[in-house]
Amino acid sequence: MVRLLSWIGFADFTAWKSERAEGDGPLLGVAKHVKATEIDLLWDDVSRKVPISQSGDYAKWLEQQLGEAGLRSNITVRPCAEAKVMDFAWVYAQLEKLRSESNLERAPLVVNASSGTPMMFSCWIIFKKSTGLDLRLFRSSPEKGVESLELPANLAVDITEVLQARRSGLFDRYVRGEIKLQRPDLQGLIGASDRAKEAFLEVSAVAAFTDVPLLLLGPPGVGKTRLAETIHTLSGVSGEFVSVDCGMLGDKLSFAEIWGWKKGAFTGADAPHEGRIVAARNGTLFLDEVGNADSQTQQNLLRLLQNKMYRPVGTNEEVKIDTRVIAATNRDLRAEVTRGTFRQDLFDRLCVYSIDIPPLRERPEDIEIKATEFLRDFNAQWSGEIEQRLSGTCKTLSKGALLELRRYHWPGNFRELESVMTRLVVHTISKELEISAEDVRRELALGERTSGDTEGLLDPIGEGFDLESSLDKIRFHYLKNAWAKWSGNQSKIAKGLGFSSRTPLRTITSRLRDAGYPVDELK
Repeated sequence: MVRLLSWIGFADFTAWKSERAEGDGPLLGVAKHVKATEIDLLWDDVSRKVPISQSGDYAKWLEQQLGEAGLRSNITVRPCAEAKVMDFAWVYAQLEKLRSESNLERAPLVVNASSGTPMMFSCWIIFKKSTGLDLRLFRSSPEKGVESLELPANLAVDITEVLQARRSGLFDRYVRGEIKLQRPDLQGLIGASDRAKEAFLEVSAVAAFTDVPLLLLGPPGVGKTRLAETIHTLSGVSGEFVSVDCGMLGDKLSFAEIWGWKKGAFTGADAPHEGRIVAARNGTLFLDEVGNADSQTQQNLLRLLQNKMYRPVGTNEEVKIDTRVIAATNRDLRAEVTRGTFRQDLFDRLCVYSIDIPPLRERPEDIEIKATEFLRDFNAQWSGEIEQRLSGTCKTLSKGALLELRRYHWPGNFRELESVMTRLVVHTISKELEISAEDVRRELALGERTSGDTEGLLDPIGEGFDLESSLDKIRFHYLKNAWAKWSGNQSKIAKGLGFSSRTPLRTITSRLRDAGYPVDELK
């Protein structure tokens, strides 16, 4: 007896409903491959536009298709109410419900991991690691058929350790740093907030699938590069982590440095050059700020994602490379696609799976943890200076200081927090041991004066410079100040900014919102 567990997805409905469908669809393909005799089908009907009332018809079709393949299978449809197919907590709760209502201890159990949303895909992995059930994971695609998913052993140890700690009530101690994982590279990745915990589990789940492109979304300073490096480490690949600033690839020399060149491709190219991308073979290519990529770079990236090929400068010959692609951006790529500045086909390839990293202002619980962590690192780094002036006693944060840090909106996220903590240590090194609320207020005000008033005016002109982007920074700076000064009164704000009516104000607000600025939070 082989028992198959599966969500139902769009490709399964297409295989059932469309006469032009190519192949069986993931569920039927896996069921045939493993010769399933029992199928537990988790059915949500919110995003698929196929009502649960049609589940019986689909089950009959599935049974008929299996019968034609010489298989007899008992199919059970399990409706999932209040479907939130993009919500990890909801998806995982349905799997726990399945476990509680049905005896899953009977081996062997097979999972079709291809059907459904990326969150469903990841939760199967987490479910396997956290429950200890004997699950075999399969996926199906028209290109490769049915494949078994094998998780790297080094990934399994750490995920299991964290999830067991969570189930035993020790997870909060882990995020506070009171207990540690075997893998030191995971320390400091997450904080205490629920959003951070969810992000950690998500990262752990997707790291193993090195052929799946990832898109990291979030404002500047939230740690997208560090997260990408962690995913690279967890994946256990043999190659290097190669980071590329897509905004710099508009420069011809930088473009050639990444992709390599043929001898004689340009003046000074006296010998062929492989390019930095070669180091990412069997490793990870990190595309930082991919939203800044120009049209030629976008075309090259599309070729890389579609065919795992790239073309060095000065040649039409393509070079094959196997690398995992992780991209990051603080822009709304959907809006860029609508405006025609970003390719739809490239967006579709990049956004196979995305992880949204929330800004620091949305998880104030993490501010105290990271501030304390930064302070601890600075104390260790400057122990000699502190010992000389303060008899070896380290700096600490008062309750008032922590409160002020939590109240601040942190537009620069972790990058700004680290800068503020550095200034606090440097400017108070010869004063009291405890950093006060007044110390914090002074440094935050200093940051506003030194960066806020000149923000956008210090961007260097040259390749990669974007005048409109720099002007948007200035627009948001004055809009934020006006909103605070006139307490959100739009008539006064419009007048204070030199407008005769509120219409130009609404235009600017809409533009900044589309550009990714947190305009709605000013209200």
